[in-house]
Amino acid sequence: MKKIIFLALFLIAILSYIFKIDELLVNKFSFLQDIKVGYIEKMVNISSSFEKYFNQANHIEKLQNENKILQEYKALYNITKSQLDALKELVSKNEIYDISFNIELARVFSYINFNDFTKVLLDKKPTSNKILGLISENYAAGIVINQDNKSVALLNGNKDCSYAVFIGESRSPGIIMALEKEEELQIKFIPITSMIKEGDEVITSGMDNIFYEGLKVGKVTEITELADMKIAKVKPYINATEKRYFYVFDSLNQERKEINNEP
Repeated sequence: MKKIIFLALFLIAILSYIFKIDELLVNKFSFLQDIKVGYIEKMVNISSSFEKYFNQANHIEKLQNENKILQEYKALYNITKSQLDALKELVSKNEIYDISFNIELARVFSYINFNDFTKVLLDKKPTSNKILGLISENYAAGIVINQDNKSVALLNGNKDCSYAVFIGESRSPGIIMALEKEEELQIKFIPITSMIKEGDEVITSGMDNIFYEGLKVGKVTEITELADMKIAKVKPYINATEKRYFYVFDSLNQERKEINNEP
């Protein structure tokens, strides 16, 4: 029992010495207080420097991310500008005679219905009720209509999207439209006497004043003969539902004809 009491008193003495030694040293040797204060000040300065460095590093990283985004936008601008220039050059070389036109870049804003990816809203304000052509990468992608004073794009494959085309070297006419529940399109109202075959290229005819003549659409994959016409399946060159930017083509001749009441 005496040993336990002695051990307890010994531990209390050691702890008292440890907790009081700093105070005793400071009281006896004042220069130690100066060293202690100087040490604390240096640690505070070092800590502030590290904090300032990391704040600068975060700011630099933020600026680098913003710069990266700006570079991406610049690259997108350069790409779209070069594509637009190429498209205008293509149009100018296609002997469109006296057709005047306007081409405008438009971005997909949102879906109209979440269960239909072939009908989207464009960030373009309509100026008339005309049906306009929709172009992507020099290919026909669909049409644009004015719906409730909003520009709505009906992409290839939409049940309400249709426009006039030529098929193959024979330039057989037809109307291209959606093929229900399939990724391919179909051309209806092809004259029964038309000389068309699988592999023929399909281009816009411009006969409906929606597109100009010669814009590529796709290739014929299958032909069906009915009593009074032929029907052709077409594999389009592009999947328009994957695109976020389009060119809207406006044939101004259509507007002139409406104003002048020309036949």
